[in-house]
Amino acid sequence: MQRLLSNPLRRTALTSLCLLFAAALFTPAISAQSPNKDVKFEVISLRPAPPGIPNNFTINPTPDGFVSTLTGYQMIMLAYAHEDFILWAGMRGSTTLANAPSWVYDGFYISARVANSDLQAWQHQGKNNPLLRSAMQALLRDRFHLVLRQQPSVVPIFKLVAAKNNKLKPANPNAIIPSPHGTLPGGGLLVSDRDRARHSETIHFYNTTMTDLANELTGFVLRHVDNATNLTGRYDFTLVSIDHGGNISPEDAADLLTLHELGLDLKTVKGQGLTLHIDHIEKPTPN
Repeated sequence: MQRLLSNPLRRTALTSLCLLFAAALFTPAISAQSPNKDVKFEVISLRPAPPGIPNNFTINPTPDGFVSTLTGYQMIMLAYAHEDFILWAGMRGSTTLANAPSWVYDGFYISARVANSDLQAWQHQGKNNPLLRSAMQALLRDRFHLVLRQQPSVVPIFKLVAAKNNKLKPANPNAIIPSPHGTLPGGGLLVSDRDRARHSETIHFYNTTMTDLANELTGFVLRHVDNATNLTGRYDFTLVSIDHGGNISPEDAADLLTLHELGLDLKTVKGQGLTLHIDHIEKPTPN
């Protein structure tokens, strides 16, 4: 565990994570479904990265391939993890890695390109990037000789619940939204006011569903949050949080939110997880 906490690539991810919801805001959930089309990188350059904080960490494809600095762990999670980046980057998600050698947490430079015949599909693969997942799985098989088993597991998750006398106000269709603002997947908007002196952030949500709120809370507490409020409307509300730096428990992180003032709460329950058990993996030959 100490190695994971000290890993510079993990610290880079957590730095972006712990700017509260801003880091999670535009991160799409990564689907566990298999892509409709299997794609392999036609050209791959893979080299060890020296220790230190990388400046080109990304999980998004380029127009013709993929360029990034990732650990072996991050490559495997990008290829196979059920949940979105915000969770597996913080190593708090429902997908875990088992039987991994220590070097899997070392970094690698990746520069890869798909074939011209795959470019159109690659450039229109959708926000969940299923073709990138497919190509990364092939890269791991071909260059790392990865063999793994996917085993169901039981993990703690949160359920977002609402009191009957909650204080949520229906969305005002005539509300004036300050700029700049972020757009949530469900169509809601949010505006963030950060108080650096108090290490806190005030988030104003507009026209927001509870499902979108659950997704945003996932990024803050670093644990999957399900919407169990049974509230189907859209609401305007404000949350205040205290920055936590990422190295506290999800329960403690939840206590740093003003959910109770809205009549909301996070309850710990058992949820479905996935263990990726490595049967075989080899260090790739650099090129």
